[in-house]
Amino acid sequence: MIKYGIEEIFSLIQEIYSTNVDFEGSTMRKFKGAHKLKDFIISLIACFPDLALNIEDLYWMGNQKMDT
Repeated sequence: MIKYGIEEIFSLIQEIYSTNVDFEGSTMRKFKGAHKLKDFIISLIACFPDLALNIEDLYWMGNQKMDT
């Protein structure tokens, strides 16, 4: 299992997601922007400081990453 600290998670968000990412979570929360995604993660950690998440299924839909 891979474990990341909060600094690594935020670094990955900056690296992987577009600044105007559209996010829709399983709780039906919808928001736009990497900063909103970070705020959401911070709110989860504040409520559940020992939170651990596991990815069971991952679906990729959309364009492949393009090198520019």
